[in-house]
Amino acid sequence: MKKPLVMLGVLFSIVFANSSFAGPGTWTPAKAIQNIIIEGSSASGRATVVMVGGIESVYMKSTCFSRYLTIDLESVMGRSMLALVLSAKASGATISFSMPSCVGSRPLVSLVRI
Repeated sequence: MKKPLVMLGVLFSIVFANSSFAGPGTWTPAKAIQNIIIEGSSASGRATVVMVGGIESVYMKSTCFSRYLTIDLESVMGRSMLALVLSAKASGATISFSMPSCVGSRPLVSLVRI
């Protein structure tokens, strides 16, 4: 009787360990960067990142409908995220983002992962 329960537990663990739950603020699938644009003013700069193939809307809040991802460059963290984005673009690496909020209609990047 123990063996079927153990097998059921193992199967349950495998299914849920390999499933991903997408939503705003969760990691996007890693993709290549298409463009990086620096814009704004000297007082409030931002980096705009465009991914090859875009980002599925399930990874953004429903009010974020732009394909342009925003990184706020006013903070040290924002500038550090830009450094990772630039290194990924230069090396041809894929990159993943977490975007739990928006700036206007654009997703605001809060975390970057290479």
